[in-house]
Amino acid sequence: MIARYFLLPLLSAVTFSLRAGEPAKEQLDFFESKIRPLLADKCYKCHSVESGKSKGELTLDTREGARRGGESGLAVVPGDAEKSILIKAVSYADSDLEMPPRKEGGKLTDTQIADLAAWIKMGAPDPRAGTAPVAAKKEVDVEAGKKWWSFQPLRHVQPPLVAGRKIDNSADAFILQKLGEKKLAQNPEASARVLIRRFYFDLIGLPPPTEEVEKFVGEYEAASVENRQSKIENLVDRLLASRHYGERWGRHWLDLARFAESHGYEQDYDRASAFHYRDFVIQALNADLPYDQFVKWQIAGDELEPDNLLAWKATGFLAAGTHATQITANQAEKERYDELDDMVGTIGTSMLGL
Repeated sequence: MIARYFLLPLLSAVTFSLRAGEPAKEQLDFFESKIRPLLADKCYKCHSVESGKSKGELTLDTREGARRGGESGLAVVPGDAEKSILIKAVSYADSDLEMPPRKEGGKLTDTQIADLAAWIKMGAPDPRAGTAPVAAKKEVDVEAGKKWWSFQPLRHVQPPLVAGRKIDNSADAFILQKLGEKKLAQNPEASARVLIRRFYFDLIGLPPPTEEVEKFVGEYEAASVENRQSKIENLVDRLLASRHYGERWGRHWLDLARFAESHGYEQDYDRASAFHYRDFVIQALNADLPYDQFVKWQIAGDELEPDNLLAWKATGFLAAGTHATQITANQAEKERYDELDDMVGTIGTSMLGL
């Protein structure tokens, strides 16, 4: 079932912490999906190492080149779009500095300019290290792709044998093995008061009522060592049965699904019906919806079960990304393909481990 046996470890695996100064994965995804293609399409022709041209002594196909700028000044100032000459140029704020030039296709769309500004404001995350441009791969190695970790079949792994350590379950064996490799010691066992607070905050995101804490602490400390585990299991089962469980853990999936209740971009209009998808995620977790059903409904619930309202709600996953709302007729096709690319990319990152 999704809630108890699959989604908790899945969401824990995709939750990550960052070292200081490192861009977040979402920021790098934004660069790869919005900024790199835009620079390649609109700028590299005149400003790249690969083209052999660096008009105004500016190259934009490397991180260093973009931040170094050219004879007009710093093209990209991480965190400050107003000081970045690139934004001034693409906005046509100065008639002497217009990029791309009118004869080369003209001014970028408002959405493209907004994307560049948003990228710079978030610190201009850019994985293109070095002074040479990163060339696009000309072919795909299918066999190498099949070896990717998320495509490997499930297999039984025997827990390692760890001598001299207390092991309550097989997961502990793997943890203790790594602690031993790093020469780290176990933390002392948590008290009953700490345990109940951890379970409440982890599972439903709310603090435990004072009377609940005192009751649990009294029963836990009065119980024998053998019976303490059953006290913990009873508490966990009760919290998993709470409606707040789905509300708490659904937030993690909604982050992966890039859920929002407005369209984004400069207009950022409200989505009056967005709550239907949010409610589906909460209900799915609280009902222990099988994970395979959880996935299928979000991709094609309207086709698979056209008479099931919950399956229809699930397909909100596909349209949960940002969408431009004020576009011209000649932008419509491009925007549609951007939406389709967003759908495919999100399925890959959230469901395929890509």
